[in-house]
Amino acid sequence: MEVLTILSSFAGLLIEGGKCLSREIGYFIDYKENNDELKTQMEDLLAKRRDIKKFVEAALMRGEEIREAVGHWTRSVDKIEEEVINFHHDFESVQNDGKCRIGCCPARYILGKKAIKKLTYVSSLIERAPSPYQVSIPPSIPRSVTSAMGDLMPLESRSLDRNSVMEALKNENIHMIGVYGMEGVGKTTLIRQVGKQAEEEGVFYHVVVVVVSQTPNLKNIQGAIAEMLGLKLNENDSIEIRANTLYTRLKQEKSVLIILDDLSERVDLSHIGIPHGNEHKGCKVLLTTRDQNVCHAMGREDSQSMKTIELGVLSEQEAWALFRWSTGEVVESLELIVVASEVAAQCRGLPLTIVTLGRALHGKQEIGAWEHAATELKNSKATNIKEMERSIVYSCIKFSYEQLPNEEIKQLFLLCCLFPKDHNISVEEVVEYGMGEGLFEDIDMLDEARGKAQRIINNLKDCRLLLNGDERKVSYLRCGLDREIGHVRVHEVVRDMGISIASSSSSVEERQELNGWPPSNNKRESKDEHVRRMSLMHNQILELPSQLEYPQLQTLLMQFNYMLEEVTIPDTFFEGMAALRVLGLTNNGYMPVPMSLYSLTNLRTLRLHCKKTSNLSGLRELRELQILVLTVTSDKEHMLPKELGQLTNLRLLDFQCNNNSITIAPQVI
Repeated sequence: MEVLTILSSFAGLLIEGGKCLSREIGYFIDYKENNDELKTQMEDLLAKRRDIKKFVEAALMRGEEIREAVGHWTRSVDKIEEEVINFHHDFESVQNDGKCRIGCCPARYILGKKAIKKLTYVSSLIERAPSPYQVSIPPSIPRSVTSAMGDLMPLESRSLDRNSVMEALKNENIHMIGVYGMEGVGKTTLIRQVGKQAEEEGVFYHVVVVVVSQTPNLKNIQGAIAEMLGLKLNENDSIEIRANTLYTRLKQEKSVLIILDDLSERVDLSHIGIPHGNEHKGCKVLLTTRDQNVCHAMGREDSQSMKTIELGVLSEQEAWALFRWSTGEVVESLELIVVASEVAAQCRGLPLTIVTLGRALHGKQEIGAWEHAATELKNSKATNIKEMERSIVYSCIKFSYEQLPNEEIKQLFLLCCLFPKDHNISVEEVVEYGMGEGLFEDIDMLDEARGKAQRIINNLKDCRLLLNGDERKVSYLRCGLDREIGHVRVHEVVRDMGISIASSSSSVEERQELNGWPPSNNKRESKDEHVRRMSLMHNQILELPSQLEYPQLQTLLMQFNYMLEEVTIPDTFFEGMAALRVLGLTNNGYMPVPMSLYSLTNLRTLRLHCKKTSNLSGLRELRELQILVLTVTSDKEHMLPKELGQLTNLRLLDFQCNNNSITIAPQVI
């Protein structure tokens, strides 16, 4: 038995020795084939690196954090690339060396062995290449929902309404809640308070709020939900593919509340990608609408799991209490009590109008101001109930706007109205635009402008024309210094009124849900001699005209038009905008910079997002430029263009490179 064991062990050694000898001989015989295979595998690895680079650039565009493992993998590829280049040089030397043409050339053996070793390592790097989903970490998800109207006095009726909604959300048999009521009644305020309470009490892990447009855009709704969940949807994918991706993501959430605010018509939740009912009992939908029929339409397929709640106007007692809270005790004076009661009654029990109008009249003791307000509200004309509701709301808000003490405050308010619905507006950005437009009289220093803007914004908040923003809800790519002087929002109805006021003089144009230049998607030329401000933010513009005539245009905001990355922008695009003072072009992908940009010699404020700095030498022509916010998204080191040194009027330079260092040429600063 022992002899057999010894023989078996010896046979094993012979087999292993044979394998080892065969491998060693293979290094010499197959050295050319190993070298060829190394070349092929290296080409595959470099292709992987190019793909990873694109994934990184896309992630940086979204403001995501690149994982450390990606940098480690990239550095490993760079190192092996250099080693393989040197290896190929050695290989060519051996091939060309006449001494190694016959016999057992040790060099060929060594090269063959090195080739196998490097080939093994290259193959492992290919296998370890990060997938698109492993490249980056999404920004932290904001988990707070702010009130739409800020802090208001507590109202018993609204507390009861809020409790009703909360009970419905906690009911396992109810999957959808619809809150309906007239414009200005406080639906948005209520559902945001509910969302905040539900999150704080742990009823839902995620609360996602989406403000829906008058014509629901499924792609925009999908994008807003995905953004709050840290999910990235491909803009080029169809609605069906995006819906499937979103559906899969929401199914992974243990509990999530989707709030669809201001729904004007029925939308199919499955087309959006929202699992509903038994598909995912942890996902519930809370919607608001002005039309009760929308609630019925949304619950048509499963009325048993739908709860509908009407939000009515305030009682006379509560309305007066809220009005008194807004105006102060001045309304109780014997001289004003009668006319003040009349003005309060004109608000029709709508919290938005009560608070807005009340703050406009706060502390005013002159009876003439009150009588003027009563007359203005009485003169609002309407032909039907719905028109009357809107007319009342708009009349109250317009009166509040007209009571603002000067044009400077009015213009800053209207500037804030250019931002999209429910946008978290950076005050720093407003300051930059205000400085560019010359809104702040006799102020040349940015710090002074910030202080003045803060005082104006506080005034507008007191009037309830502006609301507190969410300091934790910031855009994925923060372009600008954003010096923590805060954020603000504009209530949807107040914003609509502001746009209406500005548009009545044809001086402002604000458009959303566009895929082409207004007013016609197919028009190659566009002309308007009156527009001074234009906002086209958050659109999907796919075509731009080659000829434009906007001789009075001073402010053009085109941020968040990601499809512009795919658009060929005519070099003549900006030629008809000689008066332009403010231009916003951030968050538009890798939008190419047209040469006509450098013809805007009157430009004061420029916010630009680009991929590289090598084509920005033309900035030297913008001699009047005072504020330049320049963000570069690339993984290469960038040189601050030396031509910037010629911008002698520059007061703020915010140069950001998201993934590498910045080199400043001599004499630039």
